[in-house]
Amino acid sequence: MSLLRIFENVTSRFCFLGSLGMSALLEESHLRRGTTFAALDAHTKMTSGLIGHPSIFRSQTYDKLNPSGFFVAFAQHSGGIFVDCSIHDIDLAFWFFGQNSKVKSVVASGITAVQSGLRKWEDRDNAVGIVEFYEG
Repeated sequence: MSLLRIFENVTSRFCFLGSLGMSALLEESHLRRGTTFAALDAHTKMTSGLIGHPSIFRSQTYDKLNPSGFFVAFAQHSGGIFVDCSIHDIDLAFWFFGQNSKVKSVVASGITAVQSGLRKWEDRDNAVGIVEFYEG
């Protein structure tokens, strides 16, 4: 898998592990409101108690490389890679863990590997974040 993130479409992959040891791997749109059956099915199983409370939620999103310069220009106002590109993944995590979940810790790191103009805005084009929830 290339760090250059050159893909034809936006792709997201989610891995969900419930406290009862059952897991689901979902590959689909990363929008909760436009989500496919797999995420809805996993959420229904979780809320019904079939797979328990989530203990791990892993999300990975790839965006198509846009060489037009729009991504760099938008970075000035976007709020950074996590707000711009990962907000839907964060929304899904809260959907699974619960809207009132409390964040215990956050660790994030990133690099500017492709869009060098992002450095002007101290933004990244490749990043990883780990969020730990209380009771999660």
